Amino acid sequence: MKKSITCILIIILSVVFALSTGCQNEEAVIELEQERSETDPIQVLSEEEAADAVSTVTVYVCGAVTHPGVYELEDGSRVVDAIYASGGMSTEADRDYINQAMLLKDGDKVYIPTCEETAQAGDSGINSGNLSGMQDEPDKVNINTADAKELMTLPGIGEAKAALIIEYRENNGGFDSIEDIMKISGIKEGMFNKIKDRIRI
Repeated sequence: MKKSITCILIIILSVVFALSTGCQNEEAVIELEQERSETDPIQVLSEEEAADAVSTVTVYVCGAVTHPGVYELEDGSRVVDAIYASGGMSTEADRDYINQAMLLKDGDKVYIPTCEETAQAGDSGINSGNLSGMQDEPDKVNINTADAKELMTLPGIGEAKAALIIEYRENNGGFDSIEDIMKISGIKEGMFNKIKDRIRI
């Protein structure tokens, strides 16, 4: 009988010891995981890399380039990078006019003029920024030089009206004033008032 009681006591003590040891081990594991999460350099590095990955600028490249359009570039890019992204300058481009080393910022418009444009503009046109590579009025569309895609960024100007504007320029040598755009069929005073602050010649 005493042997049976002794065996039972040994079994109970063994179970209690095993349970207490298991709890201590579990607590130690939890503490170790918390310490690793707080000091793990790999996790911190991945967050920094993720922040760097979304650091970009979006710019509009137009004028005498192969593929005018909107391009997303890495932050810190320069005008030369925007030109390269658009397929490079066309053969008509005035390659010496624009400062290709200029830093870009988000929302910039890079306009590459032709040699003919810079010659016609003369010193006054260049100094006023009318044909600058980084225009002083980046949101204004030059109705004498803009392509169809750029014209269609104007309110109310669709593909058909853009084609009529380009046709008018070809037939009449361009617009003499922004008001002349009302000579285009379908562009009356109401529409002109909506776009007059967005266009230039």
